[in-house]
Amino acid sequence: LGLINIPSEIVDPVYNNISCFGANDGSINLNVIGGIEPVFVTWDDDPTSGEERNNLAPGTYNVLIEDSSVNN
Repeated sequence: LGLINIPSEIVDPVYNNISCFGANDGSINLNVIGGIEPVFVTWDDDPTSGEERNNLAPGTYNVLIEDSSVNN
């Protein structure tokens, strides 16, 4: 039997697409629920951003979410 990692946090993102071509007004709110505090959020394009992003241009945004259980 192997070790199974079950995520302790749930992500229920809310996002808004840009309003029109050329706009930079998109947004993402990850809504991280649960996990062992503190929860760490690291975006590929801006590692210092938190769970909520605003004024986004069209594109793909990748994020790594880890809670403190990774240190246990």
